[in-house]
Amino acid sequence: MTTNARPAIDQLDTTHAAVVARAKALAPILAEHAAESEAQRFVHPASIAAMKDAGLFRILLPQLVGGYELRLRTMSECVTAVSQACTASGWALLVVTAHDWIVGMFPEAGQREVYADSPDALVAGGLATQGRAVRADGGWTVSGRWQFASAVDHSQWLIMGSTIETSQPDDPKHVHVVVPTSDATIDDTWFTLGLRGTGSKDIVVDNVFVPDHRAAFTGTLFGGRGDGVDLHPTNLYRTPVLSGLALHLASATVGIALAAQQRFIDQTTGRAHAYTGKAIRESVGLQMRLAESDAEIRAAQLLTFDLCDQLSDAADSGEPADNMLRARTKWQAAYITQLCRRAIDRIFQASGARGVHDSSALQQLFRDLNTATHHATADPDAAAESYGRMLLGLSPGTYLL
Repeated sequence: MTTNARPAIDQLDTTHAAVVARAKALAPILAEHAAESEAQRFVHPASIAAMKDAGLFRILLPQLVGGYELRLRTMSECVTAVSQACTASGWALLVVTAHDWIVGMFPEAGQREVYADSPDALVAGGLATQGRAVRADGGWTVSGRWQFASAVDHSQWLIMGSTIETSQPDDPKHVHVVVPTSDATIDDTWFTLGLRGTGSKDIVVDNVFVPDHRAAFTGTLFGGRGDGVDLHPTNLYRTPVLSGLALHLASATVGIALAAQQRFIDQTTGRAHAYTGKAIRESVGLQMRLAESDAEIRAAQLLTFDLCDQLSDAADSGEPADNMLRARTKWQAAYITQLCRRAIDRIFQASGARGVHDSSALQQLFRDLNTATHHATADPDAAAESYGRMLLGLSPGTYLL
């Protein structure tokens, strides 16, 4: 008797090629639920389940707790592929894999506790230091409100940045903690221009105790020097956090741009001019717009691959990333998002009056991409200034690297 049942998740092939192939194969089911994710303003449970079944949430998870611990290139290609099929799903994947990767830098006891029930436990949260933390016996007491907790409706844990309330000038100023989602209140504030399906709601925590093994000082953590980096067989967790986060975001914007370009091509084929009746695709101006946008998207994708290589090579060296690498990779990631934005802005202008309707998939992708470029890690002005200063032999300035 034959069966078409998929292998259990623990029996899946974990090579780069196999994982990327599974991510691409999810396109039909993710696309099927994309509109409902947009309407309900959080990722459809079936899409989350499909990504879990394909092992995608294990890509950057440490082997120590049942993950694949693959390279950044695998994450990048999978986030791009998923984002092409469904922006909300791609965003959830980039956020969760980023948080898995960061938790891999925490003390061993913290890592084991977070993934004790399942390697597929999802970690949402807010990495910006929006809350406050007070030292307590054996840990911290944390309170505050954090915005942009993408995929929080599906999460079991939350990672959050907090400012430490201390009177000692030489003490660390910030700490990141991980708490159960059950210790937080989810406040549905997610009414936005784009990325509506990501469910990036606010989370509120009031005087929650966090033990030391689920806490890490931000400066050490973000520098790739967390307590957990030496626990793993790879150097993946030595990558500076802000550079890695910028790569995650850039990978998603490439996927959104590729999807928007294909939508434009599909809707332009067979479309006639409203007044002349001529085929729109015969327009030389439109052809030139499409050609230029295609070059920008291709360039963005190649720059993304290069960014993966730079960060992986630096981690493999075992040496801490210097400011030049951090500034260059953050600027490169920001530039990738701007290339994608410019590419889609250009062709959206040629999409015709029908493109402005909410029912237009191209309009949604246009909104999603422009919203994504507002992410803090994609600030092109600050990133360009910092890298430009470094090229001229100056300090990187006040921009956080």
